[in-house]
Amino acid sequence: ASWCQLSHEQRMHLSKARAELGETRRAFQALHKVQEQSDEAADADAEVTGAYLVLERLKEFVVCRQLSARVPTSPSALAEFEEHFEAVFFAAGGHLQGDAANVAPVSTAEDELLQATRIQIEGVYRLIRAVACE
Repeated sequence: ASWCQLSHEQRMHLSKARAELGETRRAFQALHKVQEQSDEAADADAEVTGAYLVLERLKEFVVCRQLSARVPTSPSALAEFEEHFEAVFFAAGGHLQGDAANVAPVSTAEDELLQATRIQIEGVYRLIRAVACE
């Protein structure tokens, strides 16, 4: 019912985000050589989604504290929230995609996807450490 209340643009945005998360989950499983539909796959899914959830919760806690504000409830407040987070945690030149200097050459599109996923997850863990230390 809530899905139907969203605009077409909002539904497309959420669908794209969901597809990207699914792609990340599958690549993370492949990176760790985990067979789909197995207990290990469920554990890998939990690690990926858990890392993103922890990052979001820490981000919410830290930015709200830094701005002396509550969780954003309007588009403008959310934009301010995100801008503050990016300014504080990306100002030193770091970025979620990881350190390009540590990237080895890849030979196939699958290798490229696996490497991108590894770099992305490592970036998430770096951000979790940075945010947790605030």
